[in-house]
Amino acid sequence: MNNSSIEYHPRTTLVSLFGWVSLVGGLLMAALLTLNMFLLRYAMKVNGGELFPPEEMAQIPSGVLVYLEHINAIWTVSIIAALLMAVAGLGVVRRRDWGRQLGVFMLAGSIILAFISIPASFMGSRGEVSAGGQTFVIILSVVQALASAALHGWLIWKLRTPAVRGEFVEPPSESLTR
Repeated sequence: MNNSSIEYHPRTTLVSLFGWVSLVGGLLMAALLTLNMFLLRYAMKVNGGELFPPEEMAQIPSGVLVYLEHINAIWTVSIIAALLMAVAGLGVVRRRDWGRQLGVFMLAGSIILAFISIPASFMGSRGEVSAGGQTFVIILSVVQALASAALHGWLIWKLRTPAVRGEFVEPPSESLTR
């Protein structure tokens, strides 16, 4: 978008808060995921290369097994996403328009991911969850996705308003206003 038609606006608390939460939250999430990867590898090393003994693996729902089979890829993508959110947060804190745009992109991705994860939250159970329990999980997943979509959608809308976009425009120089 062309920022030359956007009028300068002073900094707001909402944008600063979004930037700092994104920066700190992204760094913390990347650190925690990295720590979890090392702990998982350590647990597997202690158990002779297996995370669970074979008799316990037979009791794990197939949806969880699929997750465990792809855990390295899932965690790697999650770490990259967390670092991208931290970079977006840094850009927003420094009032760089690329940071705002990356933040909007990451928020949109989180909305899509929330709805994609609904089927994954109840997929592959082997009958150990009652029908009422599965209904509860489905309802909880849908409510979580809707709440996430509402909050992130509102943030996307706010970050795209002319007033907020104006925070990412250079202020008029004082020599021109005198």
